[in-house]
Amino acid sequence: MHDNPLVTVVIPTFNKAKTIEATVKSVLRQTYPRVEIILVDNGSTDSTREVISGLAESLVGLRVINLPENLGPSNARNIGIRNSNGRYIFLLDGDDLFHPNKVAIQVAFMQANPDCALSVTSYLTCASDRSNLRHINFRSIKSQINGWMRMTGFGGLVESTGCLDALKIQDSLMFDTSLMGSEGLDFMMKWFQKHKVGLIHQPLTLYLLSENQLHLNTSAIKENVTRLSKRYIHNSLELRFTHRLQSSFFALDNIRNRGLFFIAVKTLASIDVFQFIMGFSIMKRNLNAYFSGSQHKLELMQFFGKET
Repeated sequence: MHDNPLVTVVIPTFNKAKTIEATVKSVLRQTYPRVEIILVDNGSTDSTREVISGLAESLVGLRVINLPENLGPSNARNIGIRNSNGRYIFLLDGDDLFHPNKVAIQVAFMQANPDCALSVTSYLTCASDRSNLRHINFRSIKSQINGWMRMTGFGGLVESTGCLDALKIQDSLMFDTSLMGSEGLDFMMKWFQKHKVGLIHQPLTLYLLSENQLHLNTSAIKENVTRLSKRYIHNSLELRFTHRLQSSFFALDNIRNRGLFFIAVKTLASIDVFQFIMGFSIMKRNLNAYFSGSQHKLELMQFFGKET
């Protein structure tokens, strides 16, 4: 086995002209020596393709696949994966950043744990001005998936933290193109049911919050998590419990979006036990993320390299 096998980083993008260059540069700053980048542009209508073309002209190891129209992020990821040459395939969205040591650390983890077909890491989130820093971590893969499915925890962000063993890839394990906003959860469930999935607690991806991200489309996510819970949960009691927690999350999210006064009135007027559990869970997870994030302020600068 080669000590430094080739790695492919798959980056799907759509209308990310403002962020795609920084994303690509975060991959170029990797300390790992053998990395190819596959950029899959999903029919961008802004200046993303011009930015990508400029990068491709000056960079060796950058391959660009231009799709004629927007086929959705899952199709773009699947196309990138199928065109990869690497022994390990990393996933990265077009507005997120890799820590400089991410590939080296995760490849070493995969080599030390050859029974792992997929590994993910914890991650940092912050606003575009680098404020509101949070560290999103998980006790285990199972607790991550349960919290993700029940909407009591953060999403796992496999779309930007995941590393796949190319030898374990099958058509049945690819991203579901019918899902929008919850395809990462489905992807994790499929791999977790068939293979061992590893978790690295060190934050190695920076998730930059911005407008128009798919996680803000709560109606699509609500529909998708309901579908996925029916797909993967076969115990009727567990399914009902999961649906109640999901419903409580979206009810509280709707209240939150109506403003602080409405929240106070609504909360005092009526709240069931599931909404109380959900509200407490959301508060706890956010506090933990904020306090943990404050410990990584210096580490945040490493994601931006010389731009800091």
